Amino acid sequence: MSRPPGRSVPTLGPLERDALEVVWSRSSDTGSDGIIGVRDVHESLSDRGLAYTTISTVLTNLEKKGVIERTSRGRPVQYRAIIGRDEYSAALMNEALSYSRDRRASILHFVTGMDESDVEALRELVERTGGRHPDSPAAGAPGSPSSPHHGSPDPAP
Repeated sequence: MSRPPGRSVPTLGPLERDALEVVWSRSSDTGSDGIIGVRDVHESLSDRGLAYTTISTVLTNLEKKGVIERTSRGRPVQYRAIIGRDEYSAALMNEALSYSRDRRASILHFVTGMDESDVEALRELVERTGGRHPDSPAAGAPGSPSSPHHGSPDPAP
């Protein structure tokens, strides 16, 4: 599940976010293929009293925005997520950061607003990966540029 590079993160309304959450929940169900029908999404959001056609339209809009895809051409129409919950959240954070004139200041404001447990998780991830993506071949490898024990420390700013 990944978006093509260079595409901006789509803005989602509250109902779109809720419907996408239902699709993501199906994707994370054990033994599920991640495919969900309009009727299932409608039933999951039944407490809202929305018409089936409203949910169908919302899912069509999510498809147009590139976060889900239609997996069937007939009836019943079914969808699956093409971007994961974590990937979408990260893309939102990266896009927000791209608007900053001072990225360091923006990151500082973001981190100071985080719960202590999230700050600790971030610290552990940066230490483990050397600040590189965990799938990067050099991430955290001893003696690699991303390793905390490689070469001399960075000069002070």
